[in-house]
Amino acid sequence: MNAKELCCPKNGGNMKYIIGQDKQKKEFRIKTNTVSLLLVVFFLFIGLVPYTYSQDSPIQVQINPTEVGIGDSFDVIVSVQGTNVGEPVISSEDGVTINPQSFYSGMSTQMQIGFGQSRIVTTKERHYRGYAQQEGEWKIFVRADIDGKQYVSPEVKIKVSKTPSSQQIVPPSPSIPQRQPGTSQGRRRQSGSQGTRADQALFDQALIVESELSKRIAFQGEVLTLIFRAKILESPDISIQTTTGNFPDLPALDNFYMGKVQQNTRREDQSGKVYRVIELSVPICPKSVGTLTVSPWEWNNCYIRYYNNWGWPETYSINKSSGVLNLEVRALPDAPNNYFGAVGRYTLTSNLSQTEVNVGTPIYLAMTIRGSGNPDFVRAPSKPTLDWAYVSDAEIISGNTDTWDNVEKTIRFSITPLKPGDYEIPAIEYNYFNPQIGQYNTLRTNSFRVKVTGKASEVDNVITVGGIPRMETRSVDLSSSDLLPLITEGIQLKPQRFYYRGSVIAIFVLSPLISMISIGLGLRKEYLRKNPIYLRKISAYTNAIEKFNELKTGSGIPAAVEQSLKQYIGDATGTLNVFGLTSDDVENIMKNQGIGNELIYKTVRLIKTCERIRYCGYSVSVEENRGLEEGFNLLMEELKKMLG
Repeated sequence: MNAKELCCPKNGGNMKYIIGQDKQKKEFRIKTNTVSLLLVVFFLFIGLVPYTYSQDSPIQVQINPTEVGIGDSFDVIVSVQGTNVGEPVISSEDGVTINPQSFYSGMSTQMQIGFGQSRIVTTKERHYRGYAQQEGEWKIFVRADIDGKQYVSPEVKIKVSKTPSSQQIVPPSPSIPQRQPGTSQGRRRQSGSQGTRADQALFDQALIVESELSKRIAFQGEVLTLIFRAKILESPDISIQTTTGNFPDLPALDNFYMGKVQQNTRREDQSGKVYRVIELSVPICPKSVGTLTVSPWEWNNCYIRYYNNWGWPETYSINKSSGVLNLEVRALPDAPNNYFGAVGRYTLTSNLSQTEVNVGTPIYLAMTIRGSGNPDFVRAPSKPTLDWAYVSDAEIISGNTDTWDNVEKTIRFSITPLKPGDYEIPAIEYNYFNPQIGQYNTLRTNSFRVKVTGKASEVDNVITVGGIPRMETRSVDLSSSDLLPLITEGIQLKPQRFYYRGSVIAIFVLSPLISMISIGLGLRKEYLRKNPIYLRKISAYTNAIEKFNELKTGSGIPAAVEQSLKQYIGDATGTLNVFGLTSDDVENIMKNQGIGNELIYKTVRLIKTCERIRYCGYSVSVEENRGLEEGFNLLMEELKKMLG
């Protein structure tokens, strides 16, 4: 009905609406339409917002750290999300143990709206403390009832190694907002309250640092055990953290020799509290006499992390250190003869490689020393003096020096008989100082009887490699397959070829070509200056001949042949260090260069011949020297063709 109809009586109806009622109905319709329009706009806007409900698993599990050592602790952080969330239940395989009681509990709620729907989502976060017990890789699972259904978390693993981790000192902090030192979040206790005093007492007992010496009075050179110990409180309420995440550095031990540091981890009950004890055991040996000091092991700028009444993390700074240790070091009493510096407790065994031998054949006297002490002080004794044999200086052929409580060294002498007969190798005395009783003890090798065979008429001949005396000869046989004798009739060894003199060819060079050659020589000189290995290679032959000529008058032909050959092969092949090369090293170098076996055999055999002459200490005749020199020159020519 419009205004025209209301004013016109032709419709046949009486006007029954008063102006006040019509006005109220009109206002009601306007309000209703406005509300409807606002609702339509609201839901249209909400419909454009993406759906925010997480499509991921409702249970998420994190492990921190993911790799630990046996005895270390770790944290398992569990987050469960849903409308109706039950309490999570954590389980693991047998290699790790997890405390089912969480040391942190948190919960939050939020409303999620999407596609015209809304729901309240609850998130529960739980932190559990776990401990590694067996080496391996172990699985951890979490189960929870969410919205009327039971869910299992995705598979997570933790790796446990055999050695305790030095970096895993404390478990990580919860994955919630962190509090920086000096600021606080949530409600805090009032200063001086009973809770504050209880926390302070707990913090003071959270970390204990100690150090100790196995002895406070010792002899110079005696091995002691220095222990640094850190006791860290195992508590679900607190954790300890260093600024670097690692152990603090040990104090400087400049006045001591140090052995290999060993780490041990265990758990210990003290005053009703459980501590994780980390011990670093250091074998030390005083260098000098007098009062020596071991400085404290300092744990500075460490932080204790804990949670306040609202579940927010807070930190508390602490500084701990061990005490100062003093050691009184006494000098050793006057040493007897045959004392070579060993301090500790030792035993000795000995053996001889052969008791019947030919003249010139070396035999080996070995003595093995075992015990506890500083291995650097276990030195070789003086070589025995034998008028019937040449004895080389001692050499250490094996030994265990990694741990000072299980030292083993084998010392060997090479003995080359020079004349036949029945002889005795007397016992060798070896004295060491025993700090347990404050006295020197004497060890002895066995004495050995040796029978040396050979004819008296052959005694004055040069002793050859392998030890069989031979008739006096003039040159060296480099092609025989038998090592004995090395020096044989050498007329056949002289080069079976004619010597040709090179023809002189005149070269006419024009002036421009001379300039080009000069420039080329300058460039070559600069290249050689920058490439010393190449310079050594192209000069190897010349340097070897010069060295031979230099040594043959002073050190003798055998030494000159041996050293010149080694230098030439080292320089020609670019070996960085030619000093100390053995015949075996030369053989390996030549094999790597692809040199034929026959030439390798000749070279190694000649070097071994010279080495054996040097070992036996016997002088060779003029004819034999001449044979060695001719053999050296012939061999150098062959090597030059192969190596340049």
